Amino acid sequence: MRRNHASSVRSAAAAPARSRVPPAVYYVASVFFDKGIALLTIPLAAAYMAPAEFGRLDVAVSLIEIVGLVLALGHGECLLRFASTAETDADRHRVAAEFLGSAVVAAVALGLILQLAAPLLVSALSIGVDLSAMRFALAGAAVTALIDMPLMWLRLHQRAGGIFAFSVSRSLIQVATMWLVFALGYGAEGLLVGNAVIAVAIALVLSIVHARNHGIALARRGMARAMSYGSPLVISGLATFAVGSLSRWFLSGSVTDAEIAHMALAIKLGLATSLGLQPFALWWIARRMAVLMEPDGRSRSAELWGCGVAILVAGAAAVALTAPVFIHFVFPPGYHAAIALLPAAVLVCVLNELNTLTNVGSHLRTTGLSVMGVNLAGAVAAVAGYALLIPWLGVLGALVAMMLGHAVRLVLFLYDGHIVAPIPYPAGRAALFAAVAAVLVAAAPSADVVVARIVWSSAAGGLLLVLALALRLVRLPTSYQPAWLARFADVRGG
Repeated sequence: MRRNHASSVRSAAAAPARSRVPPAVYYVASVFFDKGIALLTIPLAAAYMAPAEFGRLDVAVSLIEIVGLVLALGHGECLLRFASTAETDADRHRVAAEFLGSAVVAAVALGLILQLAAPLLVSALSIGVDLSAMRFALAGAAVTALIDMPLMWLRLHQRAGGIFAFSVSRSLIQVATMWLVFALGYGAEGLLVGNAVIAVAIALVLSIVHARNHGIALARRGMARAMSYGSPLVISGLATFAVGSLSRWFLSGSVTDAEIAHMALAIKLGLATSLGLQPFALWWIARRMAVLMEPDGRSRSAELWGCGVAILVAGAAAVALTAPVFIHFVFPPGYHAAIALLPAAVLVCVLNELNTLTNVGSHLRTTGLSVMGVNLAGAVAAVAGYALLIPWLGVLGALVAMMLGHAVRLVLFLYDGHIVAPIPYPAGRAALFAAVAAVLVAAAPSADVVVARIVWSSAAGGLLLVLALALRLVRLPTSYQPAWLARFADVRGG
């Protein structure tokens, strides 16, 4: 049975290779298209809405995001977990049908409860948005699982073209809807209603397509798995909120608003660290559990983990070297203090992404309790850090507390994951690569010496590429390897 599963995984992985466009191209295009459209919508919204209205919309959207996370019940992760480890194609289709049934039940039942609770939510959070618009928005949030789950199936089977087509279509529809809403004179409320209608329509289309391909089953097993494996993952998601955004609550009243703005800018730019990793992650995170089921799954997982870490560290170095120049020339002098916080902010992002690359063992367990426990431990460490370090170090203390929370998560994921899947990660080579990157960033010329900084950054990028190849964290096809690199690898292998 295991052999049949491995062969089916290989055939699913090999199918996209016959396409003229490699899957990686679609993944890269999807990431940059989404990010580019998201950047364009910010000035569009600001052009039509006053700051006060923009702020009300932001508060409402934050509630919708949290509600969507909770009501999804981790269905996308559940599908990935149980479809990846199913033995036959028939079993995988059955898993897909069962989770579609449980997702529909959850969307209807929890959505109705949410509508009853809407007045209390709007009142308790002092959201200055019309209740009817919020009801629409919450209805859109209730169908999150019906969107996430079919997309996870596409990722599992490397249907990169389908993911790209979906990303482009959804982004263009959202931008067109935003422009139409504002052109007709509707503000935040109109945008909430429009986005909710889009979400419900997309959920219906994807659910119908998913049902035609796999059927729909109202099975007790699907419900039980969603509760036992998915519900703890929801709590895990809320716990990761504590390791990041919760810091603002502790900072408020302890430091000035300007200092909070400096940290916020550093973190927003630091998030660019993951841009280079996202195309790789879109492909690998959905495939890694299935790969582990193959005969050589552990060694291949270790190799691809090393590749992901190399991409992540190189991206972090690029951001740490170039973002100070961007701040220096684009932002007013009052924001230049964020430059000093950038290294810490980048390290926070690196640790967070490293957890994602490393937590496969914990996700292989039959329930999500292990993942929940690890994330809760990280949240407790971060909150304790906020309470102890912010009064002493201010915004830097908040960043250090975030690092502490993510570091606790990383250690626990490594420990727990090794029990289930003892993957031989190339940690020594990855640490050496990261140390060299840190030295290159620390030794860089000042950000106001632009030419020297650019030359240094380019040379550092080339050096890191060569080092990643020499350390075998990133591998080129044999036919493309230079002779010196092949000899170096042979020596190390021997």
